[in-house]
Amino acid sequence: MPQPPYRVFEYSAEAFIDAVSEFSLASAEYLNSKVIKRYFSDYFSSIDIDAKTVVTEYDYVDHDYLADYTGYYARCFKNYKRYCVRLHIFSEAFTGDDLSQTLKDFVANVHLSEKITKSYCGFVVVKPLPRKMFGRTCLKTYSSNDSYDRHYVTARSYDVNLFGIPLKVKNSLAFQEQDSVAAACATSALWSVFQATGRLFQHPIPSPIEITQSATAFLSNESRPIPNKGLNLQQMAHAVRNVGLEAYVKGIDNQDILKAQIYAFIKCGIPITLAIQLFDCSESSINKNGFCVPIGHHAVAITGYNFCNNAATDVSLANNTGTISLRSSKIEKIYVHDDGIGPYARMEFDGVPVKFKSGEDVKERWSLSTSWKGVTGSEPIGSGRALPLNLLFSIPPKIRVAFESIFNIIVAFDQIIRNSIKDTHIEWEIYLTTLIQYKKEALIDASRPSDAREIAVTGKLPRYLWRAVAWSDSKQIFEFLFDATDFEDGALLLEVWAIDEESTRPFVEFSSHVCAPESGCSDEIKAHPVYDIFIRFSKM
Repeated sequence: MPQPPYRVFEYSAEAFIDAVSEFSLASAEYLNSKVIKRYFSDYFSSIDIDAKTVVTEYDYVDHDYLADYTGYYARCFKNYKRYCVRLHIFSEAFTGDDLSQTLKDFVANVHLSEKITKSYCGFVVVKPLPRKMFGRTCLKTYSSNDSYDRHYVTARSYDVNLFGIPLKVKNSLAFQEQDSVAAACATSALWSVFQATGRLFQHPIPSPIEITQSATAFLSNESRPIPNKGLNLQQMAHAVRNVGLEAYVKGIDNQDILKAQIYAFIKCGIPITLAIQLFDCSESSINKNGFCVPIGHHAVAITGYNFCNNAATDVSLANNTGTISLRSSKIEKIYVHDDGIGPYARMEFDGVPVKFKSGEDVKERWSLSTSWKGVTGSEPIGSGRALPLNLLFSIPPKIRVAFESIFNIIVAFDQIIRNSIKDTHIEWEIYLTTLIQYKKEALIDASRPSDAREIAVTGKLPRYLWRAVAWSDSKQIFEFLFDATDFEDGALLLEVWAIDEESTRPFVEFSSHVCAPESGCSDEIKAHPVYDIFIRFSKM
């Protein structure tokens, strides 16, 4: 009788690494030295996953690796395999005989089939390569609880077919380790971003080698696209435009504004590419010269965030012009697909600065924690810290109004209100949304008056919207809706909704005072960017 095209074994960290070593070209010793090995071990043994069984699917054809294979490895002298192995992870224990019985009669073996389908945690593709062997990986995310207010808004579901058995990874975003030939860290980050935007904005999802080729199509003659050692921001922007999206690059200098921008797009389900510089801040490196040692530049895909239990804090505005309270200030961690660490790797705003030399200058800047090791790789995990440099947003061309434009309007309104209405403290959340998302949320929003709910879900609105929601005492009080598809100087304000009429009354009364029906708005308000807001309030 022929051997089945699968093997079932009991999960353990050692058995998993042995399987990866067997089907890749890497030794177990090398695999145990990789940080990503530590990540998988922690993940599979966590309370949320508690892996019990692994099913090895032999001779698996992976679309992305096949593209890389035909584009490079097929022409190598060494005979690299064209097939991969897919390792499926389950949180219930079962044997090879159990799987065999299920495949022989899936309908009759209801108990076994339900055990297999309901306990599915995801899969890891192992590529037949010596160094970067972890291919397309889809694993379900950790849950959110009282201790960890996790938000994985960019996640989607993946349908998986295991010899006809219908499986589903319900909440995940695909990840893969960089291939130093066909891809680099920026390519892997963009590939993960496109996994979400491809579903959200209906564009094709290119393979890593296709991303690299499109990014380097206009490369200077001094370099070659394949093998690829890394992409710069301009090349990454080329890759984004090649799938039909617009690339918007924003430099980073303020930690709170960074959080606000992350929140604004992640809440819409759009991952963000983050360019960072890594530093070795281990004790051994700092003791040599007093400064953190640069490791190199890197790119990751921001895929989620974690809220702390504290209240939102006041964020200082530029040039000390005031403060504004943003709910995004509660972000204490972000989750990133880091090809050197693993999917949903944690980076924390822990307040630890990086002190380093830039030429002859000494600089000290806030940084993020990582799970990276130091320069030599022998330093402890976490000794590598990240200095954020740039954000790259991949958005549809129809989204023309930048976050800064809406943020500036809200800041202006908030400053007037703070100075005019006593005992007023508003927390703001500002984020992008789609028309479909907005109407789905409005339809089930019990805090919104029923008449306003019907108007909100039946009204004619553009496809992309900016929402600015005002909170007070942990409840929504009113909301501004802006057109994200207009031009910067256009009439962006679409609607002003009073969600809690009692709490909104002081704002309506103030607006009626400064924009009285008989005399119109005061000259100060007329010249202000929030003119339309006060007009709407005064008519409520």
